[in-house]
Amino acid sequence: MNANPTDGLTAFERVRRAVENQGLNIKPERRDSFLCQGPGHSESDLSVHVTGIAGQTLIKSFADEEELFLDAIGLGWADLFDNPKQGNRYEYYDIAGDLARTVTRSPAKQFNQKVLDKETVPLYRLDEVREAVKAGAPIYVCEGEKDADTLRTLGVCATTSPQGAQSWNKADYTPLADAAQVFVVADNDKAGIERAKGLTPKLERLCAGQVEAVAPAEGLKDAADHIMAGHTLQQFEPLKLSSPLDGMFSSEWLFKQQFPPLEYAVPGIVPEGLALLAAPPKIGKSWMVLGLAKACSEGNHAFGVIPVDRRPVLYMALEDGPRRLQNRLGSIRGAGDPNLFFLTELKSDLLTTLDSFLRKYRKPLIILDTLGKVRDVYSGNDAYQKDYAQLGVMKEMIDRYPGASMIVVHHTRKGAADDFVQEVSGTQGLTGAVDTILTLRRDRNSGDALLNVTARDAMEGQYALTMGDNGVWELIGDDLEESAEAARKHHETSNLGDGNAKLIQYINDHPEGVKRSDVATFMGWSDETASTNLSRLYKRGSISKSGRGVYVPNITNITDITPNTERQAS
Repeated sequence: MNANPTDGLTAFERVRRAVENQGLNIKPERRDSFLCQGPGHSESDLSVHVTGIAGQTLIKSFADEEELFLDAIGLGWADLFDNPKQGNRYEYYDIAGDLARTVTRSPAKQFNQKVLDKETVPLYRLDEVREAVKAGAPIYVCEGEKDADTLRTLGVCATTSPQGAQSWNKADYTPLADAAQVFVVADNDKAGIERAKGLTPKLERLCAGQVEAVAPAEGLKDAADHIMAGHTLQQFEPLKLSSPLDGMFSSEWLFKQQFPPLEYAVPGIVPEGLALLAAPPKIGKSWMVLGLAKACSEGNHAFGVIPVDRRPVLYMALEDGPRRLQNRLGSIRGAGDPNLFFLTELKSDLLTTLDSFLRKYRKPLIILDTLGKVRDVYSGNDAYQKDYAQLGVMKEMIDRYPGASMIVVHHTRKGAADDFVQEVSGTQGLTGAVDTILTLRRDRNSGDALLNVTARDAMEGQYALTMGDNGVWELIGDDLEESAEAARKHHETSNLGDGNAKLIQYINDHPEGVKRSDVATFMGWSDETASTNLSRLYKRGSISKSGRGVYVPNITNITDITPNTERQAS
């Protein structure tokens, strides 16, 4: 039953009278707090704690449910408020003492806020806060008004901000600047911990005194529950919050560490982590990744010459079907291999699919062909961040499994670029999120191509390849070093006229060196024309000199690339 709100009693007086009317034993604690006998229990079993706070009363039963206790003494939940119909009303005053806003809480725990002054968001009971600051007394910053009022019954200053964990950062905390000691009291839930993580460092920067985050005892929700359960202020538990400097380390520590070597799915080309392979449409990139899938699943040779370790491979060919995959695999001399798996459609979201395969197979190679089948296209000012985030979650997933590699197939944009990374379609968020970027260039009338490689942890390079009529991609040369040299020669001659290309090839064929007269005779030029062209090629770095008037090939030192390159910080 609900008491009459005009009975003239506070909620605390109402509960105490109801307990007395039932003849239950009462043991006073403080002026507005007592322990009492639970209905149906012995007189010595003081299992109910009752505390009156501003506008309402709190009960905690250590034996029976609180609702059973209320039923036994003839009260309902609404009777725990001084005004059972309206509930409680919390008032916030600004520094001048004017009412700035009110918050009402109904007996059904519905909140309503009325803002009278939009310019300020003052702390609850600001006058008491200012007095505590002057006195050098500790101040407890709680998550809600009920918590603050409960702590006030213990004779301490307690405050909060309107709407608790939702809007804690909007309040004006400057009155706490000179506080000697501030406790940020967190609720024991996710929102409460997040509030403490944000508010504590903010007050540390603001306050002259000590700031500490605390939480209720284990298993208790908030400050009010903590006190009603019989705990003291001293029994709040220190809350260890992450620091912005957590994870910082010295170079001394760094150089004492031993890290495992970087692993490669394809040595020198595809290290562990997330790689993006980009090329124009219909240029042969799907053939390329199918060949890599075959080589890695068999433990054979990638690009015809690079030895690779055998590993499980998942090829998500989202633009193909089983018939085409069978034909293509047969074309590149593939056979049925239990280590090579295909998906032509996703039965779940991409991350769930990745995680399922990574959990089941150790150090796999995963290929997504193509990104466009799972990517959302963005525009506007936040397109970069969204592109970065989309590939970033893939990278985070792969990074959870050391030794795993993933290649994401994508398209390049129309038109050439000086920097091959700029050729990748989309914002730089895509290229910024991955560990390795591969771009493939091939003239449609030729099988020859250049593969550009840049990575956070691997050597950068450019390699010459050729694609056969059967779809097999192979390096030009017997290893990466020879392929890089072939790419260099291709690059030197690709923008030259036929005459200068022929001249460079002539000089490359004569490492002992040639003179102007040799060139004139070979090319059918005059001495003056030969001299002009030799000088031009020398200045652009296409050829070198071994002595006065003697021209030799331009030999570029190429660093050997091994699969054991140590991982560097990205």
